[in-house]
Amino acid sequence: MDDGPLSQWAERRDAEIGRLRAIPLVSGDGPKGAHLHSAAPRAIQRWNGYAWEP
Repeated sequence: MDDGPLSQWAERRDAEIGRLRAIPLVSGDGPKGAHLHSAAPRAIQRWNGYAWEP
C-alpha cells in the first residue's frame, strides 16, 4: 500500500470545509430524503472540517 503525503490528504479535507447542504426538517426515524418530503422546510448545514453544523 502506497501512502501519500499527509499534506495531500489535508488539501482534500480543507477543500470540503465550508461546503453547504440542505436537509429536510422531518420528525421520526423514517427516511429523510428531500425527494420523499418535497414540501418540508429545510435547514442549511455547513461542514466545518469535523462535523455538520447549522
